[in-house]
Amino acid sequence: MDKVAKAIRVSGGLVEKGDKKFYEDSRIFADPELFDILTIPFLKGEAQTSFDRPGTIVISDRVAKKYFGNANPIGQTLVINSRDYEVTGVVADPPQNTHFKYDTFVSMKTLEGQYPFDRWFLGNFHVYIKLKPQVNAEDLKEPLAGMARTYAPKDLMRSDESITYFLQPVADIHLFSHLRNETEPSMNPLYLYILSAIGLFVLLIACMNFINLSTARSTKRAKEVGIRKVIGANRSQLIRQFLSESLVIIVLALFLAVLLMNLLFPLVNNISGKTFTEADLLSPSLIIFMSILILFVSLAASAYPAFFLSAFQPIKVMKAGVISGLKGSTLRRALVVSQFAISIALIAGTLVMYGQINFMKNQYLGFEKEQKLIIPVRGILSLGDNYETVKASFSEHSSITGTAVSSHIIGQRLGRWDTQLVGGGESDSRVLNHLYVGPDFLEEYGVRLAAGRLFSREFSTDKEEAMIINRSAAKEYGWSPEEAIGKELDSVYSGKVIGVIEDFHYQGLQTEIEPLALFWEPPAFEFITLSLNTINLNRTLAFVKTKWEEIFPGYPFDFYFLDSYFNREYQSEDKIGKMFSVFTLLGIIIAGLGLFGLASFTAEKKTKEIGVRKILGASTSEIIVMLSKEIVKWVFFANLIAWPVAYLVMNFWLKNFAYRINITIGILAASAFFALAIALATTSYQSIKAACANPVDALRYE
Repeated sequence: MDKVAKAIRVSGGLVEKGDKKFYEDSRIFADPELFDILTIPFLKGEAQTSFDRPGTIVISDRVAKKYFGNANPIGQTLVINSRDYEVTGVVADPPQNTHFKYDTFVSMKTLEGQYPFDRWFLGNFHVYIKLKPQVNAEDLKEPLAGMARTYAPKDLMRSDESITYFLQPVADIHLFSHLRNETEPSMNPLYLYILSAIGLFVLLIACMNFINLSTARSTKRAKEVGIRKVIGANRSQLIRQFLSESLVIIVLALFLAVLLMNLLFPLVNNISGKTFTEADLLSPSLIIFMSILILFVSLAASAYPAFFLSAFQPIKVMKAGVISGLKGSTLRRALVVSQFAISIALIAGTLVMYGQINFMKNQYLGFEKEQKLIIPVRGILSLGDNYETVKASFSEHSSITGTAVSSHIIGQRLGRWDTQLVGGGESDSRVLNHLYVGPDFLEEYGVRLAAGRLFSREFSTDKEEAMIINRSAAKEYGWSPEEAIGKELDSVYSGKVIGVIEDFHYQGLQTEIEPLALFWEPPAFEFITLSLNTINLNRTLAFVKTKWEEIFPGYPFDFYFLDSYFNREYQSEDKIGKMFSVFTLLGIIIAGLGLFGLASFTAEKKTKEIGVRKILGASTSEIIVMLSKEIVKWVFFANLIAWPVAYLVMNFWLKNFAYRINITIGILAASAFFALAIALATTSYQSIKAACANPVDALRYE
């Protein structure tokens, strides 16, 4: 190993500089080696000396401007949670595409004497290792895995636990790490694959359109090809001509796409939650990719038309004036069916995604999340045993119907601790999530009781000696809710089980409900929940803010509503749903434009036939049906392809959710209906125009 650095992310602190007071959430204690391992450019100060003593802090450029303006912050002091820190460095703001978001770095030496660095069971640190060039990470796998056994064998023997260390590349964290307590939530790579596949399908539809319209309009260029061949052009020259024409069209389309992207960046960023800029379009990797894409699309989209057109026989063309054949017609039908199949699959995918997102947002979660105002108590503030007084102060307003306190809010990731049955063996140890709540929390949130009782002020021992578990925890130990009552469990806090509650979703519906233990532990309370009557909400919020300033003078007031916070659990799904919809709409528009052109060509080809039919007595509606029935046939065959594909792909996506909808025939039928409606709407203008034309004009057409 070349360098090793530790980093520990802690809860946000109250940062003060004169009369400026703000909560900063991304506060990290770090070793100085971290700046050698990760690329974090220093704008002011030196990485080597910034952390050479306790009480020093390195801040981001954003934080520097926020508190110091244009002044030089080096050597100045920031107060965080009532402790002075000397600013010894300013670093560049973190880029958007990093898992390691930061605002402030505090010297790890600040924790010396306060933190038990020699305890192997505290997994609070992220350890970054920079390997020497000649070292293979696989060679460290075995030594790292057994490191705890080597250096802390006595601790392991006392605890009957095991610790295993392993390496993962920093570049893989964003997409492929699914560990708890990552510095930033990782992205599901499946979404990246889905969006890439959709983009490819949309491009494929565009290529199909190009081939379709080129071959369909080939009759218009038949004489041109014939004349060129008669005056001496060979086939290779014609192929180069058609390929060059396609390349010019695609290059022009690329320039138009770049202009559109510049205009649409705000919309794209809003939908995706990213911050793309014009500079991203000029990145070398994108330029190389687009160059390769242009060549590939030029060849893929124009190869068949080029070879098809150049193969015309000049004698036949000059004699008949047109070229026709089963081959071109069959290809066009196959391409149109393929376009419809992709469009139907995209529509079905969109319907399934929005159905799942709607299901998650509206599913009953086992608790009441509406009209819950959350007030975080952050920094050095503490509710402690004073929480009853704080609750009483907020309850003075008639629109506040209830109050509760807790260590976390529903939707946050909880701490997990090994919990063992007292008097049991090693096999009676389970991992339980821990939540610390006041005696009113479960009742205020409407969580149902399965057996036993809830915490009560009438029992003085409930604070120190009682715990409540959920049904999943009881099941984990093999107990019914009734059997769990009176069992004694030992964890960070120990206690007898006085109640078992029904399972409720304290995390998103992507995951199964995990075992949960609840304790009445006032020192851990960091959140106040106010149940509100939302009539005259602004007045109620003004009252809450006034009360906060009376109870905690000088500390910023912050709040949010639980339902909005909890729905952030589905933020990734929301974004992918919006992006999916945009791509689907784009694909449908492109397919519709191609179909419109093809319908125009078909109607033009059948001009004489339509005139003859009308003279023989065919009505306008019969002509419209004749021109439209082929579209219906294409949609039918497209459904036979699209439905199985859409079902398999979307069913695979739904496996990411522990609780999900079923893909019904109604969803697939709806996608088919939408596709048919779009197809008929696209072609109806040309059909009606052709059907209503004067038959005399039609017979004069040729």
